[in-house]
Amino acid sequence: MIFFCNQICELSKVDNAIGRRLRLLNLPFKFCDNPVGDNEKLIDISWGIKISKKNDDCIYYKQAFTLILWENWCSKDFVHKKIDTPNDEVMDITKKYMDGCNSVKLFIDEYCEIVEEKKERIPARDLYNRFKGIYPGMDEKSFAYNTM
Repeated sequence: MIFFCNQICELSKVDNAIGRRLRLLNLPFKFCDNPVGDNEKLIDISWGIKISKKNDDCIYYKQAFTLILWENWCSKDFVHKKIDTPNDEVMDITKKYMDGCNSVKLFIDEYCEIVEEKKERIPARDLYNRFKGIYPGMDEKSFAYNTM
């Protein structure tokens, strides 16, 4: 699946299966009235009207846009070529996003210190009780799974 988004939505659940499959690409384009830089493109403020159901021609705009996306995808030869390893930039962006959606990791990074001494460690249940006071809504089993 491919999604083109202005804003990346937050995942409600983060697990290793999602992490193995998800790849984020940064498309640093800015749409504006007077494009100057290489990453700036001319904005079409009528685009929303063109593809709305109120416009009789909306189906043609939607089909044309889909065709442009498909042709661009095929021109990159992604259809017949397997991409073995995404580049470092893609992996870094994806990791930062996954880490930002993982409330257990955020909690541990902010409130915990990893120690080697066994006598300094706190029981997992105590850790979970502190976590649910800050991030309510996750059961203990899910918490334990996300700490691995």
